[in-house]
Amino acid sequence: MLTPWLALCYPVLAHVAVWLHSVYLQWLALVWLLLVMLAGPLVRRRLWAWGTFTIGAAALYFLSIHGDGLYALYLPPMAIPVFILWLFAQSLRTGATPLVSRIAATVRGEPLPIVLQVYTRKVTQLWCVVAAGLLVSAIATALWASPEVWSLVTNIVHYLVMGAVFVLEFAYRRLRYAELEPWGLVQYLRRLARVRIRI
Repeated sequence: MLTPWLALCYPVLAHVAVWLHSVYLQWLALVWLLLVMLAGPLVRRRLWAWGTFTIGAAALYFLSIHGDGLYALYLPPMAIPVFILWLFAQSLRTGATPLVSRIAATVRGEPLPIVLQVYTRKVTQLWCVVAAGLLVSAIATALWASPEVWSLVTNIVHYLVMGAVFVLEFAYRRLRYAELEPWGLVQYLRRLARVRIRI
């Protein structure tokens, strides 16, 4: 449960670093992201993870002080939508179970009714569209907007958009399938937090 909380801090730290034009905060944001990616092995005291973290932090420091830290910060807002798009899209291939369907079945603890199987497939498709939109937005602002505008869009607005899509989809589902979705948002989030899905 440590990694999600660490991850939530990254976009805020990256945004502050860009707006303050701080080389050291840019380096700290990049190191923080590295920490997020290695959090599990680091906590388990894996030697390779600590070695990777140390070498990576040093390399990022030299990258930052030579003025390339900002360019490195442009990569995560593009990589994250690509990963989300791949994650949801690969589950839509023939013979596979859509990712949202798998999550919903795990949350419920039982197979989904046919109507929810159809619906959750459409929600999986929706998240593919959202991820593609975020990727286009990240690329467009990186190419044609100032770093401050790019950071506002990718480090703040993008996460607000994903949060809004999640909440609005849940609200629609609760209204449309009230008899099949008995729990409220807080209870649903608690159930969702316990879900472990293999990619």
